[in-house]
Amino acid sequence: MKILALDFDGVLIDSLREVFLNAVNTYQSISGNMFFSEEELSFDAFEKYPGLEKYFDEYRRLYCFGQGGHFHYVIMHAIVLGEKVENEEDIDEVMAKCDKGELEKAGKLFYELREELRSSDTEKWMNLHTVFKEITDKLVDLPADIKPVVATAKDKKSVELLLEHFGIRQMKILGKEYGLNKKVHIEKLMQEYKLFSKDICFVDDRLPVVLKAKETGVKCFMATWGSNNAKQRSVAVAEGVELLDLDEFLDKICKVLY
Repeated sequence: MKILALDFDGVLIDSLREVFLNAVNTYQSISGNMFFSEEELSFDAFEKYPGLEKYFDEYRRLYCFGQGGHFHYVIMHAIVLGEKVENEEDIDEVMAKCDKGELEKAGKLFYELREELRSSDTEKWMNLHTVFKEITDKLVDLPADIKPVVATAKDKKSVELLLEHFGIRQMKILGKEYGLNKKVHIEKLMQEYKLFSKDICFVDDRLPVVLKAKETGVKCFMATWGSNNAKQRSVAVAEGVELLDLDEFLDKICKVLY
């Protein structure tokens, strides 16, 4: 038996529109600065406020520079201030300008608002997401002895809802209930299924995540279609992480596991 461990957001699903709405609501609620809209954003935000698209594009560009509930607040602050951000160091400078108390509040409020949005109308919440069909459609073509597993920082309930919504084959899910560290997720899989590192492939779109996961000895791929940029992809390659493009997903995975 082999295992293909897949990140969820950024590898199987594009959730950035949903994340963006919650990021804006978190920032405006805590800062009191109604920069993006006159009210809390809901499912119709992009239709109601067409100007959001340019901010969303910038948000998508900056998203690869960090993680965590507080980080969304930092991105919003950078956009509001019109800061030029090209790398992680620039983001750190913006973070230093943020009030520490507000950052702490943002780290909690972001996830609270996210849960509220999902619970308010699950169908509309799911429609904020899109799927990378080039990947999900090929999961059914995996050899029978390769078991796909979701390894994500997202909660299990949300993953289950979205898998069903998009008709993606059901998989074992290691969600945030197992912790946020993907290295721990991989080690759990190795222990549970009594596998060696050579029997597992891991795919993620975040540079720090794949570098940490690589410490387990499993073959790690960086998903080029997710949240990363050219510089981060170059670093990944230099560190022995192979890049994975949408059109070569199945071929590369099978080649490594057999």
